[in-house]
Amino acid sequence: GFESMIDEAGCGKFIEAENAKVLANAITEFSLVPRDQLKAMGAKGQAWISENQRYESLALSYQKVFEYVADN
Repeated sequence: GFESMIDEAGCGKFIEAENAKVLANAITEFSLVPRDQLKAMGAKGQAWISENQRYESLALSYQKVFEYVADN
């Protein structure tokens, strides 16, 4: 899910839906982070998506699942 992707990438903070208090706290928290650190977080997220969510890598993941199912 989204939470684990954000954690793996180290690119932000997952906020559950309809939790305005947590969202407000996160906005305040991120407003205090230096701009260069925010840019680095964004770069981490972009790199993680490029590496883990491209069609090629997703296809390989599905292929492994199908091969496992076929073998068992």
